[in-house]
Amino acid sequence: MRIFNSLPPIKIFIVSALLLLLSGLTHGEKYDDIYIEAAPTWVESRDITLTKDIPVDEITDGVFYQLLDSQRKLSEKKQSAWYSRYVQTVVNQAGVDYISQINLDFDPTYRKLVLNTLFVIRDGQRIDKLSSAKISLLNRETELENQIYNGSLTLNILIDDIQEGDTIDYSFTRYGDNPVYKGIFAYSRTLSWSVPIRDQFVRVLWGKSKPLFSSTRNVSVPITEKKLGEYTEYQVHMHNAETLSSASEVPGWYEPYGLVSFSESKNWGDVAVWAETLYQPSEQHKTIIEIANELQQKNKSQAEQIAAALKYTQDNIRYVGLEMGVNSHLPTPAHETLALKYGDCKDKALLFITLLKALGIDAYPALVNTEETKFLVEQLPAVNLFNHVIVTLEFNGKRIWLDPTLSYQEGRLAYLFQPDYGFALVVKSGETTLTSMANSQSNSYTHVEDRYVISENVEQAVPYYIVSEYLGDTAQAKHSQIEQAGKKKLSTDYETFYQSTYPKLTATSAVDITTDYSTGVLKLAESYTINEFWKKGEVDYERSFYPTDIRNAVYKPKQVARVAPLWFAYPNNIINKITLEFEEQNWEFDDDSFVEDNDFFFFKRDVSFTDNILNLTFEYRSKTDHIPANEVESYLAARKTLRSKAYYGITKYAKQTASTVDVDDEESPLASWMLIAMWTYAIGLVALLVSWRIESNKRPVFANSHFFPVALVKFITLSFFTFGLYSTYWMYRNWQVIKQKQQSDIMPIVRGFFSIIWFYPLFLALKNDSIERFDKNKVMLPFIAVIFALVYLILSLVGNYTEQKVLNVLIMLLPLLFIPFVKYINSINDRNSEAIQYNSRWNVHSIVAIILCLPLLSLTIAQETPFLPSDSVISQNEIMQHDMKYLYRQNVVAADETIHYFYSDAFLTIRDDGNGFTDKEVFSYWQDDNDGFQLEKVQFHEIKDISVTYGKATDENTIVTVTRLDDTNFKLFVASTNAGDKLFVDKLTALWELAKIR
Repeated sequence: MRIFNSLPPIKIFIVSALLLLLSGLTHGEKYDDIYIEAAPTWVESRDITLTKDIPVDEITDGVFYQLLDSQRKLSEKKQSAWYSRYVQTVVNQAGVDYISQINLDFDPTYRKLVLNTLFVIRDGQRIDKLSSAKISLLNRETELENQIYNGSLTLNILIDDIQEGDTIDYSFTRYGDNPVYKGIFAYSRTLSWSVPIRDQFVRVLWGKSKPLFSSTRNVSVPITEKKLGEYTEYQVHMHNAETLSSASEVPGWYEPYGLVSFSESKNWGDVAVWAETLYQPSEQHKTIIEIANELQQKNKSQAEQIAAALKYTQDNIRYVGLEMGVNSHLPTPAHETLALKYGDCKDKALLFITLLKALGIDAYPALVNTEETKFLVEQLPAVNLFNHVIVTLEFNGKRIWLDPTLSYQEGRLAYLFQPDYGFALVVKSGETTLTSMANSQSNSYTHVEDRYVISENVEQAVPYYIVSEYLGDTAQAKHSQIEQAGKKKLSTDYETFYQSTYPKLTATSAVDITTDYSTGVLKLAESYTINEFWKKGEVDYERSFYPTDIRNAVYKPKQVARVAPLWFAYPNNIINKITLEFEEQNWEFDDDSFVEDNDFFFFKRDVSFTDNILNLTFEYRSKTDHIPANEVESYLAARKTLRSKAYYGITKYAKQTASTVDVDDEESPLASWMLIAMWTYAIGLVALLVSWRIESNKRPVFANSHFFPVALVKFITLSFFTFGLYSTYWMYRNWQVIKQKQQSDIMPIVRGFFSIIWFYPLFLALKNDSIERFDKNKVMLPFIAVIFALVYLILSLVGNYTEQKVLNVLIMLLPLLFIPFVKYINSINDRNSEAIQYNSRWNVHSIVAIILCLPLLSLTIAQETPFLPSDSVISQNEIMQHDMKYLYRQNVVAADETIHYFYSDAFLTIRDDGNGFTDKEVFSYWQDDNDGFQLEKVQFHEIKDISVTYGKATDENTIVTVTRLDDTNFKLFVASTNAGDKLFVDKLTALWELAKIR
């Protein structure tokens, strides 16, 4: 059984109306007769003037709807008739493709269709297309993928010679309605769409003695009524109805489109009387009685028998819908369904009811609308409003709803899950209203328990166990996933999923799947081993835990600013327990509880720590199936609160393997000086920017100056101290002058920063200036300029691939290449000119720039001395004596041992960190912000393995992992500068190999 009054988009509506165009092409069992006649005389003809004012930006599929006209005529004795006319203008090429070929599905068993007109309007001329259109009739089922056979045929209509700008004007009349409705009239038409429509008409000529009821929804439009002889005319007209944009993530029941409805059913009692005629009781067939007796013998209580009969119908009768003609609503007799072993919702419902009757239990069909759900009660009562049938009965004083079409449903009657479709019409004598399906017991949940056994050592693997339990719709969905994917693929998929969090996770067994057939709970048990469980922080080890299902339940909508409600999963009950069992003692956690309770969901987090076991419990329960549009911001705020609490992080502090030793206050001689320099640098930078900004605003314009003259001493000094930054500024100022002189659109700032590219073009500009002034080149010889440019380019590029100390020297030397340019510019300016005097003076920001760069110069020089940690591997004789005393006091090395190779990645002093080795042992130490001095060391004969990961770039350290015999390890970080890492590793491994021989 399917819905007949759904409100599809405009194109679906038109197609559904035209579907029946084919019934006019049929006659009995013949499909080669096409009925073409003029429109019936009762049809109200409408003159239409085509508009050229088309809202192109709102058009989809390239078609603009000029007119939609629907007219119906009904009487007591005559066959019902429905006239339809559509006028559509082709706006673009997409419209040509869309309108040129039409596929129409129809049921030929009860309808006849007469084609009235088919015109193409072009340049004001009407071209008749009835004779030239190519029509092919196909026997094609359109819903086979859903196991539905509707007996429909498809008419393929190919209209010739359609061009952009054409208007298609066609009309037809169809006769007859599905006899399953027994002549009871019910009709709905959408009035607002997602595409623009110029004019819409809905007209009903009512000639029955019964009153006709009408209503509108989501639209304010009058329904006019007047007498036309023995008929009453009802009519609606809409002009340029406002288009509606479809919103995303809306509830299934949300329907913003305008609708006009007509029905001769006064109330739901009238509809129930009609439905009751479809489900008339029949004599109990012997096959039904045999099945009922078998169920009764195996199940003693009535509750067990109801559940068993439901299970039998669900599992033994596969879902197949034969919905030709009256079969759309009329069920197959129960014993026939039992013999066929297939049927759709109405067939399975009747079989289930019949089985229950044989068991002495009264049950009834319940008609529902799975789309309208709770808003069905607001509809005008009509026979065509239902698209599904379930079963209801009263048991132990409670109304129970059961669906024989559900799959994978297990458990006793009290545990069965039934989706809430809002309201149902119980097909039972005396029923006059819809019945609410609301049920306080949802019988649906997801429970997940994660258990970690966390080893004492961070390098050891962590066993990880997961037990998931599903009940109700979540169990059914999981059952379906398992059967479709297979247990093996499911296990692989789960392992892959967890590896996104734990990359070194491996499954220790396949997923164990069990079902409790008493409660219906589906249980999945998983077992994994996590290698590299901990995430290494700067010093300590960390790991966070998340209740993923709960976090995903409160999703963030794609469209936040909205006028439509937001869909929300309901019911949705989740409990996620996370247990951390620590093998190491002395862990401490505070007990804690947090609750977020709002109109949308309930969330609670409990934290408890007992007997070295940390228990985290996260509980979630949704309260509604939607978020009102005006409350989305409140929901997002509540969501943010939940997500801030729906996790828990733990930290394992790095183990201190050597006692902290009191040290004296002796520090590196440069430590205090460097700290002062850093503050000076920060303050000086601000002062430089402020001073430069003030000076640039006050800088005068010198009319008689040429280019940017500056004293050579100032140029070289500032360029040297600023590592070439001043020469970049000098280049920028000269290109700025050239831009003004040539009135060009060049970017001086770019040419200044990329001076390695614009060095030679600057020479050419100066050379041309010299030729204009002196008729000869006084700058430098061109081939020398080429050499200088190449040297500038090569040294700049080589600097990127050399060591830092070499790079610093190169940068400081590069400005010397500009000397010929500086001298030439100064020579063409009067030595006493205001420009050169102004540019050459030592102002505040020049002095500040030099002061600012002094720390960098000092650092460069200091790196070549023992005062600061070297940027490469060194030996003991390159370590300052006071630093060696520190290493002795901290027990890093013994006083009688000699360090072969050593490297420190520290900035100011090797007391912050370092690693190396002597003849006997390997060591690594560092300063921890919380725990102070930390030390790892091992003698060579206690080493199990040494692995090396070489740095891929000159600024990337090589990492050496030293593993002890007990499988614990620590890492050494070694610079690759001057291939020192290879010297370090070669000597280290040689001493280890020698120790193994000994």
